[in-house]
Amino acid sequence: MTYPSLLEQLEEALGSTLRIERELGGGGMSRVFLAEQLDLGRHVVVKVLPPELATELSADRFRREVLIAARLQHPNIVPVLAAGQAGSVMYYTMPLVSGESLRARLVRASGGTSCGLPVDEVVRILRDIARAMGYAHRHGIVHRDIKPENVLLSDDGVLVTDFGIAKAVSDAALPGPSGSLTVDGRAIGTVAYMSPEQAIGDPAMDHRADIYSTGVVAYELLTGAPPFAGRSAMEVLAAHATVAPVPVAKRRRGVPPALATLVTRCLAKRAVDRPASAGDIIRVLDEVASGRPASGWSHVGTPRRRGVLAAASVICMLVAVATIAIARIPEDRRAILATLLRRDPPVLRPHRYFVATFENHTGQARFDQWGFLIAGSIARALVAVPNIEVVDARTRQINERIVDQFPWLLSAGQRKRAAAREAGAGMLISGQLFMDGDSLRVRTTMSDIATGALAPSVQDVVGPVSRPDTIVARLSSRIAAVIGVSSDTGVVTRIGDYSDAASPAAYDALRRGMEAYFGHDTSMYPLLREAERLDPSWVTPTMFLAYIDAWNQRPAALERDLAHARTLAARMTLAEQGLFAYVQALSRNDLTAMLPAARQFMRNTPGSMESPLLVSSTALGLRRPDVAESALRDVDPDRGLNLVGPYYWQSRIGLAQMRGDARAILAAAHEGARRFPQWILFRAYEARELARQGRLDEMNEVIDDARLDTLPEQIARAVVAAHAASALTMMRRDSGARALAERWWPATAAFRADTARWIQDAVADLALIAGRWNDLAAMESRTPLSSAHSLSDRLSFAAVGRLHLGDTATAIRHDSLLAAKHPPLDFGYRELARARIAAHRGQPEHAVRLLQQSAAEGIRLQLLWGIDFASDPFLAPLLDHPAFRLLIARPGR
Repeated sequence: MTYPSLLEQLEEALGSTLRIERELGGGGMSRVFLAEQLDLGRHVVVKVLPPELATELSADRFRREVLIAARLQHPNIVPVLAAGQAGSVMYYTMPLVSGESLRARLVRASGGTSCGLPVDEVVRILRDIARAMGYAHRHGIVHRDIKPENVLLSDDGVLVTDFGIAKAVSDAALPGPSGSLTVDGRAIGTVAYMSPEQAIGDPAMDHRADIYSTGVVAYELLTGAPPFAGRSAMEVLAAHATVAPVPVAKRRRGVPPALATLVTRCLAKRAVDRPASAGDIIRVLDEVASGRPASGWSHVGTPRRRGVLAAASVICMLVAVATIAIARIPEDRRAILATLLRRDPPVLRPHRYFVATFENHTGQARFDQWGFLIAGSIARALVAVPNIEVVDARTRQINERIVDQFPWLLSAGQRKRAAAREAGAGMLISGQLFMDGDSLRVRTTMSDIATGALAPSVQDVVGPVSRPDTIVARLSSRIAAVIGVSSDTGVVTRIGDYSDAASPAAYDALRRGMEAYFGHDTSMYPLLREAERLDPSWVTPTMFLAYIDAWNQRPAALERDLAHARTLAARMTLAEQGLFAYVQALSRNDLTAMLPAARQFMRNTPGSMESPLLVSSTALGLRRPDVAESALRDVDPDRGLNLVGPYYWQSRIGLAQMRGDARAILAAAHEGARRFPQWILFRAYEARELARQGRLDEMNEVIDDARLDTLPEQIARAVVAAHAASALTMMRRDSGARALAERWWPATAAFRADTARWIQDAVADLALIAGRWNDLAAMESRTPLSSAHSLSDRLSFAAVGRLHLGDTATAIRHDSLLAAKHPPLDFGYRELARARIAAHRGQPEHAVRLLQQSAAEGIRLQLLWGIDFASDPFLAPLLDHPAFRLLIARPGR
């Protein structure tokens, strides 16, 4: 089946009124056609939204909004004549204006240099733009996309086109998962010309966004380039928000001071510091044209405030972000966006390749998942090519998922580049799938991330639709050969030594399973099992399951995972080999083998933000802070997985705790809480360290600020208070600890038996410190037996409560029950539980021996999750025992 082209759809829908002559070009949100209006015999311009954008819009709402803009009748505005829908696309028509765009004028004037236009011409152009802008603003219409492409130069003057179109697209957007426009990443506006408040979708944005864009245009007209030319889209957005542009006077001599000052005013970070209206701009331009000294204005900052405005720009942006959160963006995504807008550019490695998910342009949904399949197959093929690095599939998925959270910032092509930059990749491989008659055609592009230059070309691969797997295999080999020849002077390239391609359905199940994993959703298990079932020869889902099952104490499932993985050992990629070695060591409780395996995994996954974190957490668990710190040096906290996961900052806290660096603990905890406000453990770490330092007022402020969407507010604060009270207990500040525990104990009335283990631990700590022995003993029946950890905890908590109630016999029975059970994958939890009981029975030597055994079995591998002997209030009776003090001593640097 063939699908009509865009031109064919237009001709079919408009044939009775318009005759399409040719395509004029286009960009941004539209393609542009020249047409003859048959009834009036005149030429008009037809601007067409692409189909993938139109599918996200309400046609009626779009037409209604465009017709509102059509009411604008001004000599400096190109009017809208009509709007409608043609097949699967939406369009609007405008008169044909003879002349050229301002962009074309700039290109023609540059002559290979960046000198800008004559000052008098700039003043004339800006005055006409401001006249159009002022008229539209008085009628309640904001352009939102003022740029040289939307300014036309004719014999009759300067005209601005597309007034109201960006707003029409935005307002016609159908509701998406995020409550904002999610179509193919097309920004409502253009990044180089966006105001800070427009870039992040501030619902309070007004006409002063157009004034900012006009300032950018003015800057380009005078200097030959926008303020932050040559940077990536994300870097431009960050610069608009945080960096003062080089003053016009420094970029070009001879610009009248009043005009240079006007441009600076228009580019103010805060809308309130810009000219209040287009009329103010016109008055200054008239004064510049007449040679009179500019009278200035009282409603914007004076020159001496420039430094203050620049210094406050980050705060202004964060205020704008906070405004958005109320109406649109969840708190966790706000924190990510704030990081994106202020971080430094990445370090790109020219020999590191990022294979992006290929786009499906066939029009057939059955090929949707082939994009994941092709990317994975190419990446596996490239692993065999010498002298290059390949970003692993999991990192690719994470980075693409992160970039897709902010679709309005980037176009589709820019999103691929952004995902590659997250991994520090210098080269990008991307592509598309097309129908070619009855065949499937795959087109591939390789480009340099830093320059955008195209790398050696790859010939399209075409094959029968019935055998797309053979197409994928041929394409992978072809790309590996091209890159191998260009990167290996000896032209020694092994082709074909990689796993067979997985099915698209299996890829889809894996992708959804990993998304569930990142979202802490237990549906990850059936989804990953489904990926296994759909392609039993594919090892990737099995390795992910093995890793998850090991840490979640699912021994039977883990044994099955490892047995299946062993049958596929010959098909494993290098990354999977490293992960397999790590999980095997974990399953055997072989602590000596875990760190080398983690290091192998890191070597085999260049660009991954995850593998160095695995090395650091393992090294911390083995009390190797030097190795942990070395691994963290390879991690960029502002990129990749670290934008959506808190693990880097947890590692930083663990390292600082191990070294006793109180300042570093607080700094990392505070930064983690800022970036991940939904991750309550950062508040717990912060309150715990403040308690240790005796900064109780600050500690109480942190407790009072704690919150978590999934918990009642008081329970969340009680959890943080429990950590602080535990720290006070271990610092021998018993009266303060008890007062804090008693204050927050009533909040635990909302405690449910099915809550997470870390909440159960916090409730137990409060009960212990407040001396509520009956409540502690009752946890035997309130805590579920969902895992071996829960069993150990419940019996140890209840036994300590029984001991303080004088019921030693029951406590001994609990200890005997623990001694008789040694569940697999326990990592020393059983011994920790028994040590708690021994400590409260007055058996310090026995308790320390149990803790030593617990450490030998790997309990400290859970350090990042709060398992730390020095922070466990149930071990407080051991504080005077020399062997315990030695056990909790910090290792050397």
